[in-house]
Amino acid sequence: MKNLVFESDSYFELMDYSLTHKILLFRSTKTEDSDLTWSNTDLRFHSTNFIFLKTKLVGGIQIFKGLIDKELEIDNTIKYLKSDNYFEIKNEGKIYYIESNELVISENVLNVSDSGLKEWKGMNNINLKIEDYPHHIEGVKVKINELNDWDKLNETSKNTMIKTFCEPFSIEESTIEVIKMLF
Repeated sequence: MKNLVFESDSYFELMDYSLTHKILLFRSTKTEDSDLTWSNTDLRFHSTNFIFLKTKLVGGIQIFKGLIDKELEIDNTIKYLKSDNYFEIKNEGKIYYIESNELVISENVLNVSDSGLKEWKGMNNINLKIEDYPHHIEGVKVKINELNDWDKLNETSKNTMIKTFCEPFSIEESTIEVIKMLF
């Protein structure tokens, strides 16, 4: 059984990609000719590690969350996709893949030339809290699990290590304490 997460007959086009934050943005823009207004539907894939997809998606799309592990062969290269860590995109009878932890679907009225990703690229201008992005907290837990000497660190060092793992996000002290209790 497939897990359909999004379906649309709209035209979507690759709008932006943040290499440093691994965010892939596809956008569909609808205009109202009568008053020259528009609205956008954005598909933002976070923590993107692999893309096998056209840059323009016409004729309707369906996006499914991967439920089983998948092995792809593309240009004589094997790519292994773990379940729950990829999306399958169906468009014009073909299937494409994006390895990503999260798909965020949003509506906005940003100027058609403004991807909105500058807020992700210019982290000094805003304060993003890791508590608002649970998949990043999971990443911090994975990094802690990979440390051999976690138990040997003092409290100050553990706090510093957690804050470093959370960058560029800020983290509340209460969240740091919760994470430390897990280990």
